[in-house]
Amino acid sequence: MTARSRAAFAPEDVADARRGEPATDLSGWASGAGWEYLGQQVPSGFASVVPMWAEHLFSCARGVLAGDVFAAVMHQLYEVAVSTDGPEMDGAFHDVRSGGTWKWLGTWDNGPRDEPFARDAVWVPATRGAARVPQAALLPRLCLRRSDRLPSSGSRDLADLGLEGFRLAGETDPVLDEIIATWLGGEAGAALRALPHPFVEVVVAGGHVALVRNGYAAPDEADAFVAALAALARGLRDACAPLAVRAPVGSALPPPAWADPAWTAPGLLDVLSGAWWGAYREAAAELGLTLEDPDAFHRAFPDQPVPGRAQGVLRGRVDGLATEARLAWFADGVAPVDGWVRAALLLPAPAGVPAAATRRGGSLVEETGMWGEVVGDLAACWTVRRLPGTLDAAGVVPAAVAAARRLGFVPPGP
Repeated sequence: MTARSRAAFAPEDVADARRGEPATDLSGWASGAGWEYLGQQVPSGFASVVPMWAEHLFSCARGVLAGDVFAAVMHQLYEVAVSTDGPEMDGAFHDVRSGGTWKWLGTWDNGPRDEPFARDAVWVPATRGAARVPQAALLPRLCLRRSDRLPSSGSRDLADLGLEGFRLAGETDPVLDEIIATWLGGEAGAALRALPHPFVEVVVAGGHVALVRNGYAAPDEADAFVAALAALARGLRDACAPLAVRAPVGSALPPPAWADPAWTAPGLLDVLSGAWWGAYREAAAELGLTLEDPDAFHRAFPDQPVPGRAQGVLRGRVDGLATEARLAWFADGVAPVDGWVRAALLLPAPAGVPAAATRRGGSLVEETGMWGEVVGDLAACWTVRRLPGTLDAAGVVPAAVAAARRLGFVPPGP
């Protein structure tokens, strides 16, 4: 793959592109920064903004940014799809070598998506940082790049926000425009202006923000890179404050529109979500729980720690617990169209168990396959691995309750 399918965003990255991997790693930097070094391992809980294949990344580390933001940083082989005309991204590429195949029917063969390097694409040396910003879970996907990397059609020039030479692609409405203006008009915009790299990308998706630059960052460049990521994450978190309608953990929230089986789905994403809505209605009936609106959940608890965007939220008494709790399932986008969800149990944090009792980003309970974290007056346990096309409430509930007991969220069982 590396000999045939490669490219570089900048001439100075050509040697790295030909090598196919970094010449150095970030283990020493991670140790000095107090971060956990994962090496060539995909970090859990960042699926919306990091590569899905371990073979596409190197030198991954995770830790806490300034401002108490959980994040991961890694070297990456950035995937850019190719067609008969070359890379399918605006802007210049260097040392392009593509091993794609042309079908006799005249269509480009993109190949299967169930293995690394399966697509017809080039892989470009880059460095990626990803930060968890749950306060932004209700935002649509946004993509910001230098202007030469986004077409003018369908993207917005950001010169009016002081970011000349940058464009933003994604949905727009008055509320979102105000959030973007607040976000990029402050320290986040200043951090972007200070970046010297010819390729810069920022993506907001699934309650995360990611920053990408061309080339593999050297250890002595990592501090500056994560400082820029921290500024983007803090700024986005603060800009999303108007979305919150905070409520006590025990509050009842309104039901979703689709709680009524007769409700008609208005859009394509809603139609694709229909089968999931039916599954949530069935789970609520079987468990004796009440359906709540997922968007209202995020507005009421904007700091909740589970990665992703809630798709189904059920409230009531859960087997093994003496108090009311919530079962919820999260996807990495607006809807779980890829068939994967992350299950969680959320309950009031007990008195005497501070946030410091768990690690930012989650403390792992290996025997249950669950992360757990306390944030404010909310305690949460969620699955390390996403569930493929199933809610698996029968398996999730006992595992989550066991994890909650192990972490001290509920009293020990008999």
